[in-house]
Amino acid sequence: MTVEDLTTHETAADACPWCGKVQDRASNADGKAGAPEEGDVSVCIRCAGACVFDAKLKLRKATGGELAELRANPAFRKAQWAVRQLER
Repeated sequence: MTVEDLTTHETAADACPWCGKVQDRASNADGKAGAPEEGDVSVCIRCAGACVFDAKLKLRKATGGELAELRANPAFRKAQWAVRQLER
């Protein structure tokens, strides 16, 4: 997956539940087309925290069980790694 493969969608402004960074966009890193839906995962662009979209498409912290699953997912680890490489 390259940057050219990402599709970015505007979302309602919401703060990362881990660091407070306000975000108003989400990009599909899983090849799925369309805007985020309930249960979709987001990686914070500032802290690389694992967030999940709730039923109202607000961000919440991933639960312990969700984090365990995500940490076992190579695509998720790659997305976190990429965010951590960004220059601040």
